[in-house]
Amino acid sequence: MPDQAEGSKDDEESSAKGNGATCYMLRCKTLRESGGLRIVELAEEAKVDRSTIDKLEKRLPVTKPTAFRVLKALQKHHAVELDPEKEILNTLRKRR
Repeated sequence: MPDQAEGSKDDEESSAKGNGATCYMLRCKTLRESGGLRIVELAEEAKVDRSTIDKLEKRLPVTKPTAFRVLKALQKHHAVELDPEKEILNTLRKRR
């Protein structure tokens, strides 16, 4: 059985092929930095590859389960509750 890090890679590959829901996190880098985390630390806590964090910070899509794992890891470093409805988007909205 694959570990969670390998599972997230598979999730992202199936998402790229159109087999999974994709999500975006607009504030991933801001939340990571304000939580005092390095990319590698966040990746380890979320049990994802460093490249997944790079994707999120570049506003590239990942699967919904992956986005929620990263947000959960970020939450541990913030006193204020991070709202998944606000932090994880199904589509990128244009700013007005």
